[in-house]
Amino acid sequence: MVGLDGTGGLVRRAMGTSDRSLYRALGDTLAGFAVFLIAQIALIAWMPNSVPSPESAGWFLNSGANVAGIGLALAGAAALISLRRSGALLGAVWFAAGATTAMGGVLLAIGPGNLLPIVLVIGTLAVATAVGAGTALGLAVRSAAHLAIGLHKRDGDLT
Repeated sequence: MVGLDGTGGLVRRAMGTSDRSLYRALGDTLAGFAVFLIAQIALIAWMPNSVPSPESAGWFLNSGANVAGIGLALAGAAALISLRRSGALLGAVWFAAGATTAMGGVLLAIGPGNLLPIVLVIGTLAVATAVGAGTALGLAVRSAAHLAIGLHKRDGDLT
């Protein structure tokens, strides 16, 4: 049977991965892509009489409120991803990669402007910060929940 890598699983076995981990990575990447893209499109649509460009009020790096809005969307989604399963740190990396890819795609679609490298670096830092904060929050909540469940089990209180 030919796997996702097209080699019958030889590459996956050599890398120590499985189809499941590859599908999770793909899912996390697509989730990051979708969250950023939907939030950015909403920002552009929200700004009246704004022509989409890196200089317009709708681009997420052009105001603190826009950065906060996109950041909250990314952090919230990253927190949910880190709550749902183990391997949250790797999932966060894939999620951030998808969001950063969407950011680059939107930037190229609306016109890269003359500060493209600087915008990509600052945007990537903003995305990484938001995803890192969301992942940390999700892991903290998950750890607290596991601790609470463990304490209840230890005391024999499972109600």
